[in-house]
Amino acid sequence: MTSPRDDILDKIRRALAVPGAPAAAPAPSLNAAKAFTGDPVMGYIPDPAGWRDEFDRRFIALGGEVHQADSNSELDAVLARILGPLPEGPVTLGDSARKEIPDLDVRILRLGRMVAAGSPAREAVAVAGITSARRVLAYSGTVLVTSRDEGDLGASLVPPVHLILTRPDRLIWGVPDALSFLAQDGPPRCGVLITGPSRTADIELTLVRGVHGPGSVHLIWLGWAGTGETQQG
Repeated sequence: MTSPRDDILDKIRRALAVPGAPAAAPAPSLNAAKAFTGDPVMGYIPDPAGWRDEFDRRFIALGGEVHQADSNSELDAVLARILGPLPEGPVTLGDSARKEIPDLDVRILRLGRMVAAGSPAREAVAVAGITSARRVLAYSGTVLVTSRDEGDLGASLVPPVHLILTRPDRLIWGVPDALSFLAQDGPPRCGVLITGPSRTADIELTLVRGVHGPGSVHLIWLGWAGTGETQQG
């Protein structure tokens, strides 16, 4: 068994190609690159048809949860499953979520939850926040939320649980695509790239979730097309 010191030195030798170090792995063939899941360093981006699967895989690996809702009744069922077990308290909604589902306030009230609004102090006690997503980055399992819609940043960053309503046509590949989108859309005052639940290991290298942001993040794919459209369940 090698020591940590030996492991570190071995990595340095490989990086510097020191004589006597093991030979570097051969460059992948074109066929191997096509089979790769996607790496911008290699300049390869997979077929957009696979972006959703790529996003879901990475988002789940990072600790997020993915749900599918193809109708009004399915959306209500997903919301009930997520919000039902949470402790008592209101839910705060970003305006983007209301644009996505115009009667979202009513749906939350039907689940027995109040909607927190009116002041940051009231929204700070919310048990969950709901937003939409400006874009969804497949490469890293990341969601882009901006200040374009009122209340989105607070709803996505303050409550312990964050729900994201989005559709497959928001999928892009990576950060360069997100920056290009923001440039075309007009830079917002602020934006966040959310990659899984909040986590830190600053204290004694112990990984803790939810210290400075939501400890639980849920993404709900909406199966009917068009912002603000609904489908009878």
